[in-house]
Amino acid sequence: MKRIVSVVLSLFSLSLSIFPANAQDGTAEPVSREWQSRKWEGVMEANLNGNFSTSSRYYVAEYTIGMKYCLAERWSLGFECVGVAPFAFQDRQQTFSSVIDLGLSGAFRIISEDRDRMDLNIGIGSSVLAYSNKEYNLYCDLALHYGFLYDRTARVNPYFALGISYRHPYRTDLYNDKVMLSAGVGFWFR
Repeated sequence: MKRIVSVVLSLFSLSLSIFPANAQDGTAEPVSREWQSRKWEGVMEANLNGNFSTSSRYYVAEYTIGMKYCLAERWSLGFECVGVAPFAFQDRQQTFSSVIDLGLSGAFRIISEDRDRMDLNIGIGSSVLAYSNKEYNLYCDLALHYGFLYDRTARVNPYFALGISYRHPYRTDLYNDKVMLSAGVGFWFR
């Protein structure tokens, strides 16, 4: 846990050192349209993933916190911390402990209008904290994030997420079907 906290704090301090304040004397200069598209955006999301398999059905709850830097009007890159709740199997009494994942994420804005926003989001990462060696895994997520109440001037904007998620355990075969359907809700914040 100390390792995760130190990594998150070092990434945060690095981001603050890269982008200093606009003006040192307290008067802000006018911000150009180009610079407005280049800023940090936070993400908080909760997902429920299920594989809908007939052989070994299970569900995973994911909670994501991340930061993305908008490179251009439509592109952004960032990092994310994903907390995965215990795996729940329907066909047998078998659960596993929670896992903490760290990864990279990227987004491409498909729709950007006055009240609508749709992003194609991809994330890839790996477990950094798990109860035992058999629970470490690699993950890859691909999802559409749709904000139908999007307001460019608001600090917080809600969205719905729908996508697919792939989890591959490193050491054991905890589950047969590693591809899952993912649905969730989240918030973009500035």
